[in-house]
Amino acid sequence: MSRPWRPRMFSPKEIVNEEINNFVFEVLDKTIPSEYEIILNNIYAGYKYDIYRFKTISENIYDVDFYKSNINPKKYENINKYFSNANNLKTIDIGFTLNNYDRTEPITLENPEDDPYVKRSNKNEQYEVLGKVGYMIEEYINNNPDINVYAIGKNSNSSNLAAYLQMYKNIFVNKFILIEDKSENYNGDDAYYFIKK
Repeated sequence: MSRPWRPRMFSPKEIVNEEINNFVFEVLDKTIPSEYEIILNNIYAGYKYDIYRFKTISENIYDVDFYKSNINPKKYENINKYFSNANNLKTIDIGFTLNNYDRTEPITLENPEDDPYVKRSNKNEQYEVLGKVGYMIEEYINNNPDINVYAIGKNSNSSNLAAYLQMYKNIFVNKFILIEDKSENYNGDDAYYFIKK
């Protein structure tokens, strides 16, 4: 005989964290300026990337990674509408994570749970981190005026993805057009693309 079904009971901590996340995404309407370190031309799993590294008030260190790739827009139905005359388009894939993981081994489909871009930090500093991540992205855009396309994988952590989309809606909407298209860089998943107007 099977036990009767019971709804899952959420702990007070889970409910509070969910409410904090919802609040953070609703109020994420500005960036938070921060000192940061730039580390250029790193290599991970064959990709070159730049790091914008910052600290929080509690001295935790985060990295915003800007992975460099080139795509042929003719292979992408929605991107091609904006770059139909280009054969090679510089694109930057964005991710952020705590600076506490080993980058010597690439993440594979066999161990996706080890992906540092998906793990939660649980440091309870979401508003500060997301505001500073927005600032780092703004700084990178200003420092790299030749880049017209940025990408966020739809397989990113759902909270991170929601934060990125909220940043776009509240901060970057006047500078970029948001579209969805396929991606070759996110294990076959689609991506959100931010195309400079």
